[in-house]
Amino acid sequence: MLNENKETNSKYNINPEDNIPVEIYGIPDYMLNKYDVKPEDNIPQRVYGIPNTNNVNLKKCPYCGSTNLWKYLYGKPSYNYDKDKYCLGGCIITENQPTHKCKKCKCDIYLDEEYIKVEIKDEENSFLLLLIHNNKSNLYGLVFSDLNNLEDNDISKLRIGISQNKYNEFVDNLNKITNVWKDTYLGDGRFFWNISINLDNTQKNIIGNGDFPDNWNEFIDLLIEYENIFKNNNKMNQEMLRNIENKNLSLKEIVKNKIVDPFFAELVINHFKEEKMPDVVAKIIFKKLSKYDDILNEFTKFLIKKTYDLTDAIEINGYTAKKIHELNPNFPPTGVYTFMELLRTNPEKAQKMIKENFKNKDSVLPKD
Repeated sequence: MLNENKETNSKYNINPEDNIPVEIYGIPDYMLNKYDVKPEDNIPQRVYGIPNTNNVNLKKCPYCGSTNLWKYLYGKPSYNYDKDKYCLGGCIITENQPTHKCKKCKCDIYLDEEYIKVEIKDEENSFLLLLIHNNKSNLYGLVFSDLNNLEDNDISKLRIGISQNKYNEFVDNLNKITNVWKDTYLGDGRFFWNISINLDNTQKNIIGNGDFPDNWNEFIDLLIEYENIFKNNNKMNQEMLRNIENKNLSLKEIVKNKIVDPFFAELVINHFKEEKMPDVVAKIIFKKLSKYDDILNEFTKFLIKKTYDLTDAIEINGYTAKKIHELNPNFPPTGVYTFMELLRTNPEKAQKMIKENFKNKDSVLPKD
């Protein structure tokens, strides 16, 4: 019987010297405390071997680490589905759609995303640094947050785009720094840290509880570098938004501050002139268009090719710009791509507008 357990049980990595029953209370939690004990779980359980979290094949939210997820159902279920296990993702089925939704932080989770997550916390502070690569869209994202001061539970809204080079630099430097690290560093328990690596060829957790590897300061320097990248990006975006709101800059100046290449900047400026909208409205629309680099990049591609039928078109919650145009041909190009931004930042509202068949047929700028 014990040999059978050793072959089939992936939750516990059993060595011969450890193959004796051990009584534990509660559920193992290797980030906060040894065991997170709930009243209903506060009974002794007899287990064999040493719990090995690296072998636990559970799908986790990259943002908050929760394993409490809904699985998306697409299409129209003809049966009564378990609402505790599943949630509806809409009727349109495409290749690049989230497979799960986190119940805790409400973030969408993609099966083809790889990530590196670093959590550092003590009794007063709780910090998260997260790098994500979506293999389908080949986009790279960075999140930094003080979780104790996070007003919105949806951490994914903090995500900014970074270059492939900066993402690869982080992966390479992290590999060099942690190359000889152990899986666990147990100490006095007053300072917790965790590195979760979920890449194509690597799935690993490194956990610390009051103890640190020798080159810990080198690791912290790497985190500070990417924290500054995140903060500087946000600083530039906030400065741009302040200038828009304070009306200190013209639309031309705002576009050229965001789009460095003069050819593409003039292309966007001329298109806004063609749509003949008031300057204040144009500023607000450009603010939405430029919120996400991939949306702005595709908008400029559209202006060059004059078609929504683009190679490698971005897809947000199952919708491409071409599909939005087909659903509402009254949308001008700026309307199509500001709606793509709404699909990403407020998917529930966007889906409602689609289901209501765009009540305002001439709507260019969905109101917040």
